[in-house]
Amino acid sequence: MRPAPATTLLGPLTLISALLGPLLPGCGAPADPGNDGGAEGGDGKVHPPGNGHHESEAAACDALNKAQDAHNTTLMCASTSRPCPSLIQVQAGGAACLEYDQGSVQGCVDYYGTASTCDTLATAIASCEVISFPGSAPKGCP
Repeated sequence: MRPAPATTLLGPLTLISALLGPLLPGCGAPADPGNDGGAEGGDGKVHPPGNGHHESEAAACDALNKAQDAHNTTLMCASTSRPCPSLIQVQAGGAACLEYDQGSVQGCVDYYGTASTCDTLATAIASCEVISFPGSAPKGCP
């Protein structure tokens, strides 16, 4: 008996994965479209989930800056990170002295760590966005 061609099996497998995909953890659409758990959002950026803990602009910027510099050094990349506070203010549309979500800052730091080349690190840095707390200025500055 001759085995079935691979294309014959793809139809049922595609149907099964389409039906079960949304039921499996990590598959299908995120449960909360506003908090995509680090997946790419509709804007093409990565938005790590927050934990609700407020962090000052200086602390958030310092954490991102140190992580970027450390990974650039580890991977022997020629680039350097933008200086604080402009590094984080760029993500907030230029707004100064906002507070940021500590969980999302750590999520970006962790995301930088997944990069294995200078190009993937540059992409991770450019695409990871932290959560700011609107209306929290000037609490984010001393």
